[in-house]
Amino acid sequence: MLLYHGTTLTNSISIHHDKTLRCKIERYYNNEEFPTTDGYVYLSNRINHAIYYGNKNSVYSDEEYFAVYEIDICYDNLKIDIDELKYVAKLNDEEIKTFSVDSCLELVSSCRIDRDLTFGVDVKRYAVLPTTMNYKHELCDIAYEIISDRENRDVDYLSEIRLKLPWVDI
Repeated sequence: MLLYHGTTLTNSISIHHDKTLRCKIERYYNNEEFPTTDGYVYLSNRINHAIYYGNKNSVYSDEEYFAVYEIDICYDNLKIDIDELKYVAKLNDEEIKTFSVDSCLELVSSCRIDRDLTFGVDVKRYAVLPTTMNYKHELCDIAYEIISDRENRDVDYLSEIRLKLPWVDI
């Protein structure tokens, strides 16, 4: 299954050094209203959703660039994203228990996996984009358009986004 992960450029440099997206890392929102649970790599079935989070985390970290990764992994390894269901969809624990990975992806466009993801095995390619703060960059308009339309779930639209990005194969 093709999924996406967005992160800061600083994290991307570490990811490239290790050739691995690690599930145990320093988290962005530990002391915030929307914490993320350590021990997982968070993924989206929608590239625009991953780009939104990559941009958001980079702006939060005062960085001018972010990276988005394309990942191909077995569906059976995926878990529901309890954090998104709880903090974004505002569901309680009883409601969350009724969710499958499919229903989680349908509602919040997010899931997670409890293992590291390896370059060349799980991680297939990546693209580096300017954040919306980096308005002078030639690709900023594309990044801004994608982020502004982050709720779009149209399959053709999502395919178009994939074609617009400056992908680098791993």
